[in-house]
Amino acid sequence: MLGVLVSQLIAEHRIERALFLTTRVELQMQSLTVLRRYVEDIPVIEVDAQSYRQLQASVELGVSPWSEPVLAVANIDFTKREHIAESLVEVEWDLIVVHDAQRLVGLRKSLVQRLMDRKAPNRLLLVSGITPGTDAFDFVPDLQIIEWKHDVVDWDGNPLFTTLREQHVITYNRTEEEKALLNDLTEFLRQMSGPGASLQRSLLLRAASSSLYALERSLRRRRNRLAHGMPLDHSAIDEDLLEAASLARVSAEGADLEDASLDLDGGVSPDELGIVESLIEGLDRIPSDTKLQALISLMERLASRDSSSRVCIFASLAATVSYLYSSLKETRPDVYQLAGSMSHEERVWSLHQFAETGGVLIVSSACLTGLDLAEVDIGINYDLPPNPIEMERRWALIARPRRTSPCIMYAFRDGSATIPFEEKALRLSGFSKKR
Repeated sequence: MLGVLVSQLIAEHRIERALFLTTRVELQMQSLTVLRRYVEDIPVIEVDAQSYRQLQASVELGVSPWSEPVLAVANIDFTKREHIAESLVEVEWDLIVVHDAQRLVGLRKSLVQRLMDRKAPNRLLLVSGITPGTDAFDFVPDLQIIEWKHDVVDWDGNPLFTTLREQHVITYNRTEEEKALLNDLTEFLRQMSGPGASLQRSLLLRAASSSLYALERSLRRRRNRLAHGMPLDHSAIDEDLLEAASLARVSAEGADLEDASLDLDGGVSPDELGIVESLIEGLDRIPSDTKLQALISLMERLASRDSSSRVCIFASLAATVSYLYSSLKETRPDVYQLAGSMSHEERVWSLHQFAETGGVLIVSSACLTGLDLAEVDIGINYDLPPNPIEMERRWALIARPRRTSPCIMYAFRDGSATIPFEEKALRLSGFSKKR
């Protein structure tokens, strides 16, 4: 929608200079991709240290580097540097777009305030994932609030988003064997210390929350490295687990992912190998996976209502996608998977088959970018991302502008609350605890 909006404003000769500020790298890349796809008449540039020096060198001393028409996309943490900020506030921008406006605090908020005070832009678009009314919006005196997916209209005044969100929580209860294993895992993680311990705890808990198979895979990988005397650096962690955490920008416990470059030797007791082997044996003693059984029961109920429904199952990790694909494929042929571990050709084939025949598509977090799932009838969150922004991405894939039917999304809740952060993730994702 950003590209369509900007291209329309350019066509109507309403903007020549626009500034797009983001707080996250992936949003910056998405903005650049979208703008370059829709805009042809005005150059689109990514503003970083190198490109800013080139802009300065292209004009005479004392002349603003922003004197020519331009669509500038930058990370707000780069532009808040004093010499960059000073050059930006001297420009009369036709449009300023701020993504993640709920993060406008400190110097970030100060920069936008200066842009408003010095030479107020003709249009300021604040894109936020929170309800308006917080102090992040206080500095805009005549702010017009448009609620996402409710009040947005097209160029002819027709509602652009006509769909409603229906969300349902399915509660399941882990077996005593599952609870005992997860309690032992929690105690093992509690013993960890050292610079990389927080990241280790977060990633292993996230694997456990995603699926028992993802946890088993992570533990076996750890066991093998310990058995061969290999260091527990970040390469000891499954690639899909690190990739999912990188997408979320925050781990289950909130550990900064910059820790991923640190030594992950958590300084646990010398018998760590024995503890990990004991945890793996505990997994082998679990008679059945209760969350998987809850998913299968849900799928059977949905099929009994409408066997032609298209279903998308979201999972954070490629290991969980593979696990669910193998489990569901036993009972129905129209199941397809989409994970970062697959080749490009395999992913294209899965999307094509799902588009042609319908059925069930299982998608990992690493493959969300660029998807259009407007034809999906029901979304199912097999696990919940600790970052609510990722949940919003899942919603956005289904709630496309051309959709006319309600968006239905399910989430699972462990009634025993064995993994503490799951309740918080459920709350942050906006799901009610009521079934």
